[in-house]
Amino acid sequence: MSKFNPSKKGVIVLFGVAVLAAVIVFALLARQEEKQEAAYIFDKTHPVSFQDIADARGAIETDLEKAASSAASPGVLEKSDLEKYFAGEFVVTPYTLQYFIHLTSLFKDAASLEEALELAREFIFSQMPQDQAQKVFALYKNYLETELALAETQRDWGVPQTIDDVIDLLRQIQDFRRERLGRAVADALFGPDIKVREYSLRRGAIVRDDELYGAQKQALIAGLSQDMWGQDAGLVESYHTPYNRYQEKLEMYKRDLAEMASPEAAQSLIREFREEFFTPEQVLALDEVDFQIAQEEKALAGFEQARQQILEDTELSDEEKQSRVSQLIDSTFGEEAQAFLRREAMEEGRRQMIEQHGRQTPAQ
Repeated sequence: MSKFNPSKKGVIVLFGVAVLAAVIVFALLARQEEKQEAAYIFDKTHPVSFQDIADARGAIETDLEKAASSAASPGVLEKSDLEKYFAGEFVVTPYTLQYFIHLTSLFKDAASLEEALELAREFIFSQMPQDQAQKVFALYKNYLETELALAETQRDWGVPQTIDDVIDLLRQIQDFRRERLGRAVADALFGPDIKVREYSLRRGAIVRDDELYGAQKQALIAGLSQDMWGQDAGLVESYHTPYNRYQEKLEMYKRDLAEMASPEAAQSLIREFREEFFTPEQVLALDEVDFQIAQEEKALAGFEQARQQILEDTELSDEEKQSRVSQLIDSTFGEEAQAFLRREAMEEGRRQMIEQHGRQTPAQ
């Protein structure tokens, strides 16, 4: 009998600078709306809030850490914690999937599916009253069998090639679960995870669209967030760290920055973004880093120019050229001279490997 290993069988499957005319923005939004109308897997009508989803994602780790340090019953979730995972009369919550994933990881080394389910059954009945345990185990068994069947079936679905393909795959996955579990249970159990993934894919596609300007992207993202999260749209915007939001903003305005009239104008816009997300002290620190990088780049450019002049001097012997280049390295990089030489050696080694590989031809 083959060993039961959910990780190998794929049990857990998928968990302003230039403002265009208003009519152009409206047209872009209209096209986006036309494309996405009635196409969301889960939109703002999905009853789970963004905050509930965000809280659930980190809950199991916190609760397990607390359980592991319990002297009375190490590893067993406390009753007050379990109530989050199955609210009231066995209502599936955004936490439930996290609990099931935890169960699967506990018994991933079982010799068979039957043994894994029996171990899970004993564990569940040890954690909650019998009537509730029966319902939880029945759902867990159905969940696990569904995910195993999904992993097998999905092998024939092919590999998605575009963002739209990936979203269609998520939809197909959720439809499969709905057929096996029923729409209400499947959407309650997997809806939060699917919705977050779908939103992330759609938002990322807008952010990385090289044909759009920053203002266009912001308008499209605002519409997307409203469509999918409704009154939680503002919460979604503030969820990520300031640094991640800043990096996303740079990506959104990449075309604007590339088409700026001067490097100074581009740097001015970048500073506006920094002031939007960081404290004055952090902005100054970033400015200092920029200054240091600019100085290093200037020094390196001067070094390369001076080295080239030495190497092209026909009046110098090879030994004299080597000596003068060594002196130039010491005077330019000081204590960092050895580090520079190591980097140069690694770059040369990589270049030679690339050239060697490029000369290879398939065996005849």
